[in-house]
Amino acid sequence: MTSTHELIGSVVDRLNSNLIDEFNGTRVGSYTWGPDQDILYNKYMPKIQVTFEDETSLDRSFGTSFLRTKPTTINTWVFSKKGDIGSFTGLKNKNLVFKILDQIETSLKGYNMARFSLADVGDMTDVDYNGENDFYYGRRQFVYKRRE
Repeated sequence: MTSTHELIGSVVDRLNSNLIDEFNGTRVGSYTWGPDQDILYNKYMPKIQVTFEDETSLDRSFGTSFLRTKPTTINTWVFSKKGDIGSFTGLKNKNLVFKILDQIETSLKGYNMARFSLADVGDMTDVDYNGENDFYYGRRQFVYKRRE
């Protein structure tokens, strides 16, 4: 049986290995985080965090066979420190967050997993600003289905 943690781990690994790090390309495999890790907002931005939102169950019976489809919603959050300029895109603030969210969507649309399939990509939220910690952030939802 698979779990949401397996899905999030696969997505985190995919993003760490497939996206170009906007912080001078120096953080190979360490700028995308899972939900159980705290994000430090004081250095090395931008960062990406993948969180779990919701899982429901759609039970279907076809004669003697029984299948359960579980749609699982995950969020990809992008955080960028105010004024930091992406080393590859040359963008900063809101535009950098939007660009990274687009790159995430492109990366995940072309990614096939054995037990999960991408069912839907949600709309991109507007990018907001957190004045207390001085960073911009935005989110995009992805809905995956798994079969049990």
